[in-house]
Amino acid sequence: MSHSWFTTTTGPIDQFLTANIPDTAFIDDTTWITSSQSNLESILSIADSFFILNDIQINDDKAILLTNDQLPDSRDAYFNLPTRQLTIKARSVQASERVLGV
Repeated sequence: MSHSWFTTTTGPIDQFLTANIPDTAFIDDTTWITSSQSNLESILSIADSFFILNDIQINDDKAILLTNDQLPDSRDAYFNLPTRQLTIKARSVQASERVLGV
């Protein structure tokens, strides 16, 4: 973060202050529910753009996909995001998952 200011109304900028402020944020338990893979891909694209804009790192390995759609035997679902391709392995149709601890 930085800021500069004038100490007089006629002179050039003569005061400048800069500070580095480390921060940490945790985004837990984000749940997106949609009716199709294309809608989910659109939501993930918007979220990914937000993460890039705000320099947020997301651990894709923790992503969980629950679906009753037909997938290949590998259970991999592929999402084409603007800057990368994301692969999420779907849980089996018989699997259950707690959402927000419920």
